[in-house]
Amino acid sequence: CEIINRFLIHAKNYLNKNFSVAIKNIGVGSYVLKSVPFAIYGFARSPFNFKETLENMIDAKGDTDSNAAMACALSGAFNGFSKIPHDLLNKIQDINGGKSYIYNLAKKLYEVKNGKILWNFKK
Repeated sequence: CEIINRFLIHAKNYLNKNFSVAIKNIGVGSYVLKSVPFAIYGFARSPFNFKETLENMIDAKGDTDSNAAMACALSGAFNGFSKIPHDLLNKIQDINGGKSYIYNLAKKLYEVKNGKILWNFKK
């Protein structure tokens, strides 16, 4: 979509600029045309460091949970599950099977990515 492409190009222009300038000019709100490019920008600032990506998204304020979730999803997908810091993984609570669900979903997605299974998700 042309509109999203313009927002992504706009976000890319801030990679070499001060983080606070990027926050002000890209935006950190919940509006999808701002939050998606900002999340991609947040990941691109520190593509090899999951924790730094997370910390940047938290520091940015705004729609922190959505922006951090998207940026960290990109980081996890790019770097792999093993690069997510164990201290963060250990903080996930298993309320209503949340932690188990996340671990199983990550494993299944990895298997799909590597051609081991085709979309065979079960509840």
